[in-house]
Amino acid sequence: MTKFDKMRIGLLLRAKAAPDDARIRVHEIAHEYGVEERFVRETLVQLHTDKLIRLSAWDESRVKALEDWPDADYFFSFVSDGNYKRVRLLARGAELLEKLSATVQPELPKRAIGFHS
Repeated sequence: MTKFDKMRIGLLLRAKAAPDDARIRVHEIAHEYGVEERFVRETLVQLHTDKLIRLSAWDESRVKALEDWPDADYFFSFVSDGNYKRVRLLARGAELLEKLSATVQPELPKRAIGFHS
């Protein structure tokens, strides 16, 4: 699994764990997964376009979905609300996570290395 796969799944899991919208900062996600910020932005937009998540942000008067902004660059460069972006898991995203969890094999416990008496 690549760091991009891990980032994508991690974003979906964050959204799943949030009671409403998960609030994220692009630069923090980039640092966490060791990828460039532009890749985080691209991944978020793709997840939104694929209807796995709803991506939105506060515009100083209300929360607006990505498609209500002039363009994605403007959306990500708008820094109100501490530059947080809001991510909400949608049904297709929850379904994808369920399918992924069904296909992941649990890791076997590791045995201790050393001498036993």
